[in-house]
Parts: sequence; structure tokens; C-alpha cells
Amino acid sequence: KTRINIYYTTRTIGTALDHPTQGKTQLFRRNCTNTELAEIMRNPRVHTTKGYKRKVSSREQDIDAEEETRNALLDVDEALATLEERRRVLVKSIREHDSRRFAIEKGASTAMRDHVETCVNEKVQA
Repeated sequence: KTRINIYYTTRTIGTALDHPTQGKTQLFRRNCTNTELAEIMRNPRVHTTKGYKRKVSSREQDIDAEEETRNALLDVDEALATLEERRRVLVKSIREHDSRRFAIEKGASTAMRDHVETCVNEKVQA
């Protein structure tokens, strides 16, 4: 996971990433042009002649891990809210189908009862 911070007033771009061989690192590039910004956005590990790098302390790694966990929890909460809304819509749809089916079945039962009564009355009269 990569984080890119852009400081517009100083035109500094900071990237924080988990480097494959160096572990968690931060790289700051000062006085970046718009072209360099676009390049960094495409590839945060791109090499430029600007900037300085520092290794992230274990305390900062803990903070990053906590932030990542909190963000993941927010994502889960958002997904749950979406699923709850979807569930509400589906339950409403099922209830509407049940109501229609009940009305149809009730109508069919009434029609069948009327038919049976007619048949019985015809036999009684015959």
C-alpha cells in the first residue's frame, strides 16, 4: 500500500510505501514540476534527482498500521451499510410478492369455492 502526500505550497511530494527490500520508507521530493507529479502518481517509486529518503521508525509503522486498520474498519462499516440497504430493498420486494401471491391465492380459493358450490347445487337440483 502506498500513500502520497502533496504539499502544494512547497511543491513537495512525499511518498510512503513498503519497499520490497528496504521495508517501510518515506521519500520526499522538493520543488516538483507538474510533469514530475504526474510521473510520481503513475509510479511512486520513480527515481528523480530530487528528494531525500528516511526509514520509518517502528512507532510510525505502528501508527501507519493503526491508521490502516481504522480505515479498513470504515470501509467495512460502509460496506455493511450498503448491504443493509440492499437487504431492506430485497425484504420489501419479497413482501410485495407475498402480498400479490396471497391476493391471487385468495381469489383462486374464492373462485374454486364458488365453482364447487355451483356443482353441488346443480347435482342437488338434478
